[in-house]
Amino acid sequence: MFRFRIFLCIVMINAQLLSAQENHLQGEFWRRQALQEMLEPWTRYARDETYGAFHTTLGHDWTPEGDTMKYPGMIARHLFSYAAAYLLEGRDDHLDRAREIFTYLIYNGWDHQYGGWYTSLHRSGAVADDGKDLFMNTYAITGLAMYWLVTRDTAAEVYLRKSIEFIESKAWDRECGGGYFSSLFRDGRVNDSAKRFSPQLAPLSGYLLYLYSVTRDPDYLSMAEGILDTVMEHMYDAGSGWILEGFDR
Repeated sequence: MFRFRIFLCIVMINAQLLSAQENHLQGEFWRRQALQEMLEPWTRYARDETYGAFHTTLGHDWTPEGDTMKYPGMIARHLFSYAAAYLLEGRDDHLDRAREIFTYLIYNGWDHQYGGWYTSLHRSGAVADDGKDLFMNTYAITGLAMYWLVTRDTAAEVYLRKSIEFIESKAWDRECGGGYFSSLFRDGRVNDSAKRFSPQLAPLSGYLLYLYSVTRDPDYLSMAEGILDTVMEHMYDAGSGWILEGFDR
């Protein structure tokens, strides 16, 4: 009898695991996970009601703690998320939130003198680091791209094109094998000439494939091909079969 009970328990556990696995393979599970279990509490607790945008670090109980700096590249991920949420649900409040974030980013995060996106801001919105980190800049463009694809807002398109033009003209190395530099000074001069895989990958997955799929603009495809050519020629290690991360110029 005891063995039968153990057997029955094992069968029930396996059935529950199988059911959970089947749920995890359904798109509705992840849709609910993103929209209800993540985005809703994030909207409720993470917004900075005093200075705008979002707090950078929250504790387990959803209260702000630790780092109070704000990063335009990270805030742009919120822009991406709320625009994508609008695509999934069609709720006007998600679109309203995306517009608020877009306005905040243009007012605080964009360098209106030299172009490009600042690396970090104080909580108040004042510039803390006026350098142009490529990883942060590409994620700023990622948010703009999704927002523009959803709204076709002309102002968003202007800053989307300006942002791409900035990193293509200032950060792409046309003299030494291609690839993006890791960081620039505020005025676009090269600060860190090292080549890393992450800043190459982010434009591909973040916006070039989206934009080309929607617009069929050959420039976006050409940029994507240039990145992949650089990666396969210089960043692929035939011995291990891996794409490596860090290289000199």
